[in-house]
Amino acid sequence: MPNLAEKKAEWNEVAAKIFEEVEAWHKIHPEATFVEIETAIDHNLARLRNQMLKDSSQTSAAQGLENRLKCESCGVKLHRRGKQKRRILSERGQSLELERDYLVCPKCGVGLFPPG
Repeated sequence: MPNLAEKKAEWNEVAAKIFEEVEAWHKIHPEATFVEIETAIDHNLARLRNQMLKDSSQTSAAQGLENRLKCESCGVKLHRRGKQKRRILSERGQSLELERDYLVCPKCGVGLFPPG
């Protein structure tokens, strides 16, 4: 799993593209109101925010996974059962898809999709 320093270059590329798109939008809408400009900027920045949330969350989950390898119910070591995807909503109502190791307790069957 790449660390956040490795993701910085990707984030910079997304940010540069967003700046170009906002500039192009503003050229098409030179008389836009403050609210229209704010909406356009927020819409574009949401993509970068989502990517940063996804990358940061998945990195945190991967780094903290070793601390959660025991079942909270019975204390038995959890087993990885492949990657699972889950769609979640951010506080701002934006949909994100996260992929993480899914853990299962071989004794009591409790499953865990590690939170971020």
